[in-house]
Amino acid sequence: MYVFSFNSSNKNNISFIKSPLMLPVFFNMAFTSVKHRNLYYNLNYRSINPNYKLPNNVSIKNKTTDFIPEINNYKNNTSINIANNILQAGHFNILNKEEIIGNLAFNFDRTESNMSFKNSSDLQKIIVSNNLKKWAVINANNEHLTQKIKLSNEGKQLWYYFLIFAIIFITIEIILLRFFNKNNLPF
Repeated sequence: MYVFSFNSSNKNNISFIKSPLMLPVFFNMAFTSVKHRNLYYNLNYRSINPNYKLPNNVSIKNKTTDFIPEINNYKNNTSINIANNILQAGHFNILNKEEIIGNLAFNFDRTESNMSFKNSSDLQKIIVSNNLKKWAVINANNEHLTQKIKLSNEGKQLWYYFLIFAIIFITIEIILLRFFNKNNLPF
């Protein structure tokens, strides 16, 4: 509760009204006096408090899930027991008969998005210990990653060496046939 007292007969006491701080003070009073709803709830919650009163015969529904939760109304609070009815993250409507009276959003716990990574030596140890034959750690220090991936998928390409050697051997064979065996030609 906020109380302000002004004496309008004394002109020296009304400086707060003319102050540039008056409007931000009133905005902050308005924002802090309202109960804010949670933007989302975690899926591991067994019960939630939506900060508004609900009738006892509501259902919670989205495209794939529809159930009737247990509602506990207290003096200034309502508790919805969702137990294990919501298994997927998403948006849900609170319905009283067929009328939407509220919305809920459920997300996965943020600890599942913990960004801790293993280095290449740890990954190599895991691959060796689990005997994973088709797995490899690619270390692309100064090379392009696409070239390293292509090399690991296709292996070292030797066909052009064989093609060059084939051309060389054919030319050697032609040279040998032309110059050293002129008398025994069948044609």
